[in-house]
Amino acid sequence: MISSMTGYAECKFEFAWGVIIWKLRSVNHRGIEITLRTPEELRAFENSLRRCILGRIERGRIDATLMLAELDDATVGRQPDRKKIAELSAQSDLVRSVMPDAQQLSVREVLTWPDVVPVADLATDEISAQVLKALDTTLQMLIEIRKNEGAGIREFLDQKTAELNEMLDSAHGMIPAVETEFRTRMDEAIKKLNHEVDAARMEQEIAVMMIKADVSEELNRLKLHLNEVERILKEETVVGKRLGFLAQELQREANTLASKAAHHPLNVLMVDAKVVIDQVREQAQNIE
Repeated sequence: MISSMTGYAECKFEFAWGVIIWKLRSVNHRGIEITLRTPEELRAFENSLRRCILGRIERGRIDATLMLAELDDATVGRQPDRKKIAELSAQSDLVRSVMPDAQQLSVREVLTWPDVVPVADLATDEISAQVLKALDTTLQMLIEIRKNEGAGIREFLDQKTAELNEMLDSAHGMIPAVETEFRTRMDEAIKKLNHEVDAARMEQEIAVMMIKADVSEELNRLKLHLNEVERILKEETVVGKRLGFLAQELQREANTLASKAAHHPLNVLMVDAKVVIDQVREQAQNIE
């Protein structure tokens, strides 16, 4: 199934000791890149979290933010970190200097901000396991969101490949007209010369020029690339890079064909085809 590389998922999990919140944001990327933001107490656990993400997602830039908050009765007697509050206040002031309408953080928001109120030892095996399981659940939500968006991209690409197939069929039907138009122009040019021409030699010259102007090979390659696009879209694996490569090949063949075609309607058709191919290329960049 086609999956998009963009999506957002946020999940909240409550336990006897407190709350886990995972926020996952995914955007386009040539490969896989993961940015993790976790509380200081769980930094040593980041490799396990990273492996969890790598095991579920193969392409895209993933920004993963973990927030932990103990229950109110578990934080009684703990003093907020003044340095952390000052840093948060400075960041808040900076944001409002750029966005004056931005709301100030409430006391509750400040106190629940990561690392502001010192927490108990969270780097325990039990809590680490809960964090990992929560991440896996949030990842599944993100994957489903990416698949849903991918379904829309698949529908769009199916429509565009159908349009391109119709264009290629029309282009094949124009090939006889290309030769007829070319011969007509040659005859008219010869008549203007008002000079006797060797018919056999002329046929040879026309044949050579027709070979140079023949676009059958480009049309056949376009058809083969398009067939491969349709086949790949049916696969259940990661296909974004291959689709991107095929889109480039389609564009290259269309450019070559347009430059060779000595027939105005065919040139116009290829310009339209290049627009559709570019739409396919843009969408391929969004696919995992």
